[in-house]
Amino acid sequence: MCDEINYKVINPYHFIPLRKKRCYEEKNEDLITGKMTIELKTETPLFIPNITSERKINCSKNGKELDKKEHLQYEFFSYHQYESEEEEKSKETEAYEPVIPGSEIRGMIRSIYEAFTCSCMSAIDLDKPLYKRTSDYYRYGILENNDGVLKLYKLDMVKDVVMVGKKYANDLEECQYVTYRYKMKKYGPHTRKFVNESLGIITEEDIKKSGENCGILFKGEEGFKKEWFKVFNASNLGDAVIEMELSDDRIKSFEHVLQTYQDDRINKLYNDKKGWYKEYSKCWQSLKKGERKYIPVYFSETPLCDEDQKKVIYLSPACITKESYYTTLESLLKQVGAEPCKSGKDICPACQLFGMAGEDSISSKLRFSDARVEYNGNVKDYMYENFVTLEELAQPKISATEMYLQRPVGAKFWTYDYYVQDKKIKAYTKANPVKIMGRKFYWHHPFVATKPDKTKRNKSVRLLKKGVKFTEDIYFDGITREQLEQLYFLLNISNRKSESESLHCYKLGSGKPLGLGSISVTVLDVVERKFDLDSELIFKEEHCDVLEKSYEDNGFDVTLKKEFELVTDFNVTDGNKVSYPLTEKQYEKRFGGQDGIVKPIEEGFKWFSENKGGKLNQRNLILIKENLKPLVNVSQIDDVALSCWKETKPSPNNGNGGRRRR
Repeated sequence: MCDEINYKVINPYHFIPLRKKRCYEEKNEDLITGKMTIELKTETPLFIPNITSERKINCSKNGKELDKKEHLQYEFFSYHQYESEEEEKSKETEAYEPVIPGSEIRGMIRSIYEAFTCSCMSAIDLDKPLYKRTSDYYRYGILENNDGVLKLYKLDMVKDVVMVGKKYANDLEECQYVTYRYKMKKYGPHTRKFVNESLGIITEEDIKKSGENCGILFKGEEGFKKEWFKVFNASNLGDAVIEMELSDDRIKSFEHVLQTYQDDRINKLYNDKKGWYKEYSKCWQSLKKGERKYIPVYFSETPLCDEDQKKVIYLSPACITKESYYTTLESLLKQVGAEPCKSGKDICPACQLFGMAGEDSISSKLRFSDARVEYNGNVKDYMYENFVTLEELAQPKISATEMYLQRPVGAKFWTYDYYVQDKKIKAYTKANPVKIMGRKFYWHHPFVATKPDKTKRNKSVRLLKKGVKFTEDIYFDGITREQLEQLYFLLNISNRKSESESLHCYKLGSGKPLGLGSISVTVLDVVERKFDLDSELIFKEEHCDVLEKSYEDNGFDVTLKKEFELVTDFNVTDGNKVSYPLTEKQYEKRFGGQDGIVKPIEEGFKWFSENKGGKLNQRNLILIKENLKPLVNVSQIDDVALSCWKETKPSPNNGNGGRRRR
């Protein structure tokens, strides 16, 4: 049955397709040294934080201030080093000249240069774990350290796992060895063991001696209305072994899961804790070192339909959890040859020009000075009078495979390790590999202040107004004529011959998804520095004429020309609503007010839930209705709009037995 679609939105970000990395070709020609002066103009408000200005102020709710100093506030970047809050109070009326650091502009230009010269992805973090929340219930298991070899055993849910009320175990440590007495009770569709008195504490040596009623306490984390802990029985593991020896990849995957739970940028905290599963992680480290023999664990055994009939095992400290994948970012980039350069032997065009870090490092041929404002005598004219509270912006969720991965042919659900086709879980192959969408960028669109509540997860900032002009010098040392012409093309992107031409811009600074940071760039002058043997100055500077070439004639990838035009078009989203994906109800709340005010939206997960069916299902039953379409053969931005789904009513237990998803 098809959903009736009433609204669509443009996702704030999209991807430029990856192309196989080119190798830089040395040319026997005279090299050029000199300076290029450019003008930058803010086309939408801009924000770059002055970290020294960080202040904690009171949070707010529904417009009313709370006595809770957890909300962060920042001034725009300047050379001023802010002092203590008390010392700054006497300077509240002062304003400091805004500055755009050269490093910010360098990063902006390098990312564009990399994309359209088919260079490497130099800034990618190859160690970043790839993960995704799953819908399946993981099974109960025990990890054992047997003389340095880690083994995985499975447990029977009814026979080997005992439910423990919090009152009987709240004061005990995580992974404590215990004995228990129990009664059988009905629990959902099963009859389970329930502890009916306080637990007894035993040592590890007592596990085998104390009979069947002993095990390891697993408290886990404090979820929504959590009432029960569990004891995993380890007294009679026998031949219930799932894996005789955990591989290094298996261990690394498990540690990635623990890492994501510890990272408060990924995992929303509960009761202001600083990371989840900290005590459990300590037990895991003790197990690895051989300081303890057992810890409880949850695991998933996923059979793959391929010629080898392999099984993939994922481990986790939670029953409904995240899978950390064996596929790595490095392997994904190597498929298309876009991994970061490591040596000067096969260096890409961007690393040859901008430089490369590492053991075989290459120095940059470019130096970006800080951009200074074209001063008119009153700094306050450039800045917003009041601080603006921005909507919460979390770090990029690469777990959203419907956004970051291309949909495999015929797939209904897909991850970094496998995909589902015809209700069968299948492994990727060389003929049908996993493919990432490409290099991430943000669309240009207007900034609208939505006035959200002040919380510890968003921030208030002093914005730079649109229409402010800066000048900057970019120094080049020993570059080719071709490189100079390429830089001239990219840095003169906003120089229109007539007002009827489209304005082309780049994105800079913080808050890009909200519409901040659109910058126009034009070249004011190019100067070449030459030896002057007839003068006492040794060097002389002369104006350098640079030939204005087209995109194609500058050697940029011709297959990406349309993408370049879309990415840089300042008016590309005109007539569309730009927002992270919304349900129909959220769309009406955000954009449907009679006052015309755009309102902030929370619960960004709702669209993703509805997009896969609105309730938790087994992997092979999930149906992803819509994914971000590649920018291939896209003539207008409407072609990549996302549908706003109707919200389904949740079941009484939220589809997971009353347990909170982790």
